Amino acid sequence: MRTVLLVHGMGQITAKEFRKRFVDAAIKSLQLYDLNAKWDADSEQFGINYEGAKWEKTRVVSFGYNDFFESRRIAIGDQSRSIAERLQSVGMADIPVPGLLTKINNLSLKFGEDKFFQTHFGDVLMYALTTVGEQVRVSLASMITGLIETGTAPGDIQIVAHSLGTSVVHDTLSKLSAENEDREDSQLNIVTHRLGGVHMFANVSNILDFYIPTLESSVKPGKGGCISYYNQYNNKLDPFTRVSPFRPANNKKWVTKTVYRNNYMAIDTNDVTGGNVHGFGHYLLDPKNSSWFFGDAFNVDLRLVRSVADEAYGQLTLSNAAKEAKDALKNIDIKNEKSLKNLEKALKALSAFAKKIGSDLEF
Repeated sequence: MRTVLLVHGMGQITAKEFRKRFVDAAIKSLQLYDLNAKWDADSEQFGINYEGAKWEKTRVVSFGYNDFFESRRIAIGDQSRSIAERLQSVGMADIPVPGLLTKINNLSLKFGEDKFFQTHFGDVLMYALTTVGEQVRVSLASMITGLIETGTAPGDIQIVAHSLGTSVVHDTLSKLSAENEDREDSQLNIVTHRLGGVHMFANVSNILDFYIPTLESSVKPGKGGCISYYNQYNNKLDPFTRVSPFRPANNKKWVTKTVYRNNYMAIDTNDVTGGNVHGFGHYLLDPKNSSWFFGDAFNVDLRLVRSVADEAYGQLTLSNAAKEAKDALKNIDIKNEKSLKNLEKALKALSAFAKKIGSDLEF
């Protein structure tokens, strides 16, 4: 059965909570198309009523990694020590980046009473720079291989990742897959175990690719790739997507031009319906994203009926709050530059903006 595997982003959220958040966002998004959808918790199936009496059903499972971070967040928030000392207390990973400790200590990381910033950016640092990251990757790899071992065809697996989850997915699949059967250190062969596809929402994988560069990894469609297609969904006003975004050129260095045209999709939006422009629900509500997403991930192609949803969505973007948010987000100065410092700035800007307008920053 077609199976969607969810991988959440940063912050204090469990796998079960993110799946509920996904289900609620999906139902709300599909309502713009005048479609009914329902969730059956017992069977873990999400059904979409499409073409009259037809119900398209897909299994939805969720991976969580909050437990890996929870007990270590106090150490990361200890402002009496340098950032490097905090990370070393958790367990620094062996990362081949010259001058990394100096760069880390140049981060301000003054959390103060901002628990949101402490949990979110602290999670990014722990994942990217400590041994906790490898524990997360091993756990996700185990879940993916477990799905296959229990009967799910690799091509039926769709992975949906958001924010920090896009980096987790990229790194995990890179280490999990191999180009040929001679590789004994990998568990998935890209010829016999190629997955269906990945859907990267607010893709930050290029910022944190300390281990395997995104343009050199096997997380791509076509020859040498471990997936059948790669879809990413970014909002130009989301501060996170402005920091060194993943933008492979159509020049045959990443994939062939034919594969690029047929198996890669990058959707960039710039509409705003509220202050939390980085939130997963904000992304999925936009018909530019949902019309492609539900077709590829749930086998319900909505592109031909998108005009219905566009009209309803347009009303949401015309509110005074949406206009004010859009204008304010345009004025946030975030450089297109790969650095943790720039990522820190993006999170601070989004946090401050959301507080200013009284928006919920639930990711």
